[in-house]
Amino acid sequence: MLINEDRNVRFIDLFAGMGGFRIGFENACVNAGLKPECVFSSEIKPHATKIYRQNFPNEVIDGDITKIPAENIADFDVLLAGFPCQAFSQAGKKRGFDDIRGTLFFDIVRILKEKRPGGFILENVENLERHDGGNTLIVMLSILEKLNYNVNYKVLNSKEFGLAQSRERIYIVGALNTQINLDNHNVIHQNFSEIMQTGLPTYDSNFTKKVLSLYSPEELFGKKFKDKRGGEDNIHSWDLELRGSCNQDQKEILSRLLRYRRQKHWAKEIGIEWMDGMPLTAKQIHTFCPEYRIQKLTMLLDNLVDKTYLSFEHPKQKVENERIKDKSLPKGYNLITGKLSFELNIIMDPEGIAPTIVATEGDKYGVIDEKKLRRLSSRECLRLFGFPDSYVSNISIKELYDLIGNTVPINVVNFVTDRLLSQIYSQGAMDMMEYLRIRKENMLKLTEYLNQKIQQNPSVQWHYKEFGKQVEPYVISFLLGRGLLIDGKYIDQSDNKNEIPDIIDQQFESDIFIDIKAGNVVAFATGKKITNPNQDLSTTYRWRDHIFERFDPEHCFFLEVKYHHLKGNDLRVCECSIDHFYKYVGKTTEGLIAHRRRNVRTKSWDTEPQFQSADEFKELLAETISLSIKNQILKNIGDLTKSDFEEVEVDFGRKANDD
Repeated sequence: MLINEDRNVRFIDLFAGMGGFRIGFENACVNAGLKPECVFSSEIKPHATKIYRQNFPNEVIDGDITKIPAENIADFDVLLAGFPCQAFSQAGKKRGFDDIRGTLFFDIVRILKEKRPGGFILENVENLERHDGGNTLIVMLSILEKLNYNVNYKVLNSKEFGLAQSRERIYIVGALNTQINLDNHNVIHQNFSEIMQTGLPTYDSNFTKKVLSLYSPEELFGKKFKDKRGGEDNIHSWDLELRGSCNQDQKEILSRLLRYRRQKHWAKEIGIEWMDGMPLTAKQIHTFCPEYRIQKLTMLLDNLVDKTYLSFEHPKQKVENERIKDKSLPKGYNLITGKLSFELNIIMDPEGIAPTIVATEGDKYGVIDEKKLRRLSSRECLRLFGFPDSYVSNISIKELYDLIGNTVPINVVNFVTDRLLSQIYSQGAMDMMEYLRIRKENMLKLTEYLNQKIQQNPSVQWHYKEFGKQVEPYVISFLLGRGLLIDGKYIDQSDNKNEIPDIIDQQFESDIFIDIKAGNVVAFATGKKITNPNQDLSTTYRWRDHIFERFDPEHCFFLEVKYHHLKGNDLRVCECSIDHFYKYVGKTTEGLIAHRRRNVRTKSWDTEPQFQSADEFKELLAETISLSIKNQILKNIGDLTKSDFEEVEVDFGRKANDD
């Protein structure tokens, strides 16, 4: 990807929310010495656009992305999208692509296909990795790869990036010219006490008074309030007697029901698909409460129903993605109070971290402040996600709770962006080893691609001159499709035989030389195999007079297409390769440069490339350039015997010297 002279990086911010994705991306750009420029942002939630405008006052926020044509979006380098997660979330119904919010992924695809940016970062809930048995993610990755992006993903937890919140999210990154590595990050921890405010207003309610009357502030650190789970750190509604008094027998029955109701054998016995907590009849409950007679047990259970600790309901059958009560099945007793029924779900431990903050529970996180209880403050919410204290909230606390639960952790975005930028942007001199590695990885796919094109176009001719002329546009098309060349950032000289190289790649700070060579692999019965690319002898002089004046020698490459000519026009590309130009020339026994020309009598074909660097080639070139290279090479004709020219493997169906 190109960095312009001003070192600007243009990006778009889809499903922008509060702007957390943008802040993390911009921070990473600035740290890398780049200038981030947001050229488009989209958001439809009114209170999200309100707080976004407050903190990015010069920004024009577009609305519904599904109604905006991709061609109306300004050109950009990187796409950011924390696309809606409810369709895949544990907190939602996990309907995936069946949910209209899940289909917004295809709007991302639509924009990527039209605009072809150099890279993208997508974020979603970690459950996406498991949704539909992993098939949803497989489909997404496949779609992105078909756009010729190198795609990678990783589930990362914000608690390892210096944030006092455990928030696992999946990050999907793609780039046209390289695979982005998200492994091996530095782990940084932060406790809630490091971001906690003190001396803020607390509140009194029947719930807080009851809790503080039964537990000291220190005993409450890290405690959770919910009836559908157990554990030492869990406080239940019957422990607080929030819905009426409970005797010890009832508390014991409720605690056992909490443990046993999730066992999978109940689903089979009832005749439903297992779910997290199923209504059980008094007879079924009696199996794990045998000390109570069935009549007394039923009386105790019915009393708990009257006090609304339990419900008496029909089991639910799973119909598509919904749970529907099956009135043909007998009613049973089930816990009725979930965590949302409490004023608070958890009391923050100053020496611990927050659990995953979700949109529906933003007001359910309690803080002990001067021995009393309050909810998370706006500033604490923002700090849990890495927002700077300069970020201003101009919306209600209720609206902030709603938005914060769907926000990306800024520190993690910063890390992912840093990896993306460091691998797709050239800073200073281009790393030729990386350039070469990326292109070599695509040579097998180029071979497959060229064979497909040859099959589709039977007019491709076998003779090296005609074959090369016809295959060069296919090579360029492939490089463009894979993002290895970028529209407007290269010069195509393949149709002008008076110019070398065929391609000048201009996407980096220094131009790259690529010369495409077509060579027919000729096999002899004596066991020798010779590949003879079309390399004009006059090229030798032009390296001195033309190429080295224009290009850094380490930026010069040959892309070689080796092919077999079988019967008639039956052609097959057997190998594509790319390497530094000096790998494709050798030295004669006299120390002179031997070009790899198409004439199979040239002695240099039997020698391995002997130049280790462009400088070594240049030194020998300077010593020998005044001699007649052509005459020196043509003297070395004794390497191949006459029989080598006459004995050709039957598979090729012709004589080698037809070449």
